[in-house]
Amino acid sequence: MEHVELRHIIESMILVADRPLSAQLISEVLGGIEITMIRTFVEELNQQYKEGGHAFLIQEVAGGYRFETLPRYGPYLKKMFQQDKLDKLSRPQLETLAIIAYKQPVTRTEVEMIRGVNSEGVIKNLLDRGLLKIAGRIEAPGRPFTYSTTDEFLELFGLASIRDLPSLRAIREYELEQPRNVQIAKDESAGEKEETVEERHDHQETDDEDQKRTNVAGPQEQG
Repeated sequence: MEHVELRHIIESMILVADRPLSAQLISEVLGGIEITMIRTFVEELNQQYKEGGHAFLIQEVAGGYRFETLPRYGPYLKKMFQQDKLDKLSRPQLETLAIIAYKQPVTRTEVEMIRGVNSEGVIKNLLDRGLLKIAGRIEAPGRPFTYSTTDEFLELFGLASIRDLPSLRAIREYELEQPRNVQIAKDESAGEKEETVEERHDHQETDDEDQKRTNVAGPQEQG
């Protein structure tokens, strides 16, 4: 197969893939072509796009290749996609993701110590969305789970690897740029309601008082 034809095939495969396409899969489809040759083809394609003044390039993200528009067009595209997936993340979810991304693998208790609120519901929601995964357990009472980020997390934030994480300051600036309705958004799904440690303690005391009244009222009614 000719060099140009191989390059066009690789280009079309990356174009139609619904997720970042790994070099390994490209190699398998093309009968075992060398990975280094695939990288060369991608570099040649990107050179063509640059010389032609195109608004996109092929980028390596989450272990695979995908087409991405140039960063300078980002603000315009974001306006077009007002319901972008990233904007649907609530403030508690962004906070939790940031903590786990920078300290992974980390337990839920460690996350809650930093945030100061119960994060069980938030972590469950992020697990369901595929942005977090269970990394293992630690040797401690109860052997709690530890959590880490996934390839979906890398893809969502446009990162090639966890080493490419932005600074914490950049994440805070992103949060401040969001519309007010996003910043104060509350997830209405089960488990998203958060309580501080003090609130949980107050609720427990209320339950205990109600139980005491029930125990006292019972004998009086029987008399």
